[in-house]
Amino acid sequence: MKNKFGQVTIFIIISVVIVALIVLFFILRGDIDISEITGGRDVAPKPFLETCLEDRVQEGIKLISEQGGNIEPVLYKKFMFEEEGHYTNISYLCYNQNYYLPCINQEPMLMNHIEDEIKNYVSADVRTCFSDLVDSLENQGYQVNPRYGGFEVELKEKRVSINIDADLTLTKTEETSRQEGFEIHFPSRVYEITMVVQRIINDEVLNCDFDIGEYSILYPEYDIERTQTNDFSNIY
Repeated sequence: MKNKFGQVTIFIIISVVIVALIVLFFILRGDIDISEITGGRDVAPKPFLETCLEDRVQEGIKLISEQGGNIEPVLYKKFMFEEEGHYTNISYLCYNQNYYLPCINQEPMLMNHIEDEIKNYVSADVRTCFSDLVDSLENQGYQVNPRYGGFEVELKEKRVSINIDADLTLTKTEETSRQEGFEIHFPSRVYEITMVVQRIINDEVLNCDFDIGEYSILYPEYDIERTQTNDFSNIY
């Protein structure tokens, strides 16, 4: 009887673990609002905002990566990548119209420039997602006193961070709580790639060349290729 009781206990524990893992999976996917599971006691605005903004942020990062750091390039080279099958306008980050002279850095503050590009691209969406969060909380029975003061974008190692200057005062069943300052993150290597690009630009400005072989030995995690077009533009 003790053995049977022990086996039943083990099965119950395993079942609970499996259910917990399934719930966690759907929460991480954003398919389940955490407040629905906790009966509205625990409000989780950060997962809500991350789910709401993820597609737009990743779309902006993809455009910037493909187009040389700009959502809408002005000074650019039209180029076709074979795997893409269509032309892409790639920004000149280092340019000089005179041959055989060092190129001139077009974005000396490249990291800050990319942060601004992402910010401009997602600006309206951040405001909309915050409003949607307020609506969601009100639908859960909360009285919400919101404040929205804008946001900033910061590139960090292995992620893009959005720091939203906002706060929420929530009241429900005569209990009041306050949440403020929402920092949300999206996985990305755009910070690391930007550091490599800055190194390439600096070498092109100083030496009119970037030694791919030497850099690859020092940093083998990066696979860098260079294509020279008919007008002697170098695309890395």
